[in-house]
Amino acid sequence: MQGYSDAFLAGKADPAYRLLSSRCQKKWTSSQFGALVTTAGNTYGAALPLESFSAKISGDIALVSYTYILPALKQEREPWLLESGSWKNDDCPTR
Repeated sequence: MQGYSDAFLAGKADPAYRLLSSRCQKKWTSSQFGALVTTAGNTYGAALPLESFSAKISGDIALVSYTYILPALKQEREPWLLESGSWKNDDCPTR
């Protein structure tokens, strides 16, 4: 989760895209997702330190909640999937 969030907020599209679930990658091409990440990078400019973090894990599914100093970035029960031994973000952004 930390790697995905750091890449997303810093505008690093390729690392963030690699941490999306295969389901989300089918919904978004890397260039479509890259435009979203570029916007986030232009807005936030860098990774931010977490203020809080919790995860409820059940088998291959985790619901992750975390906060930053900026309330707009608060995530509650963000879904993550364990795919091929790695946790992947399964919270596909809407367009």
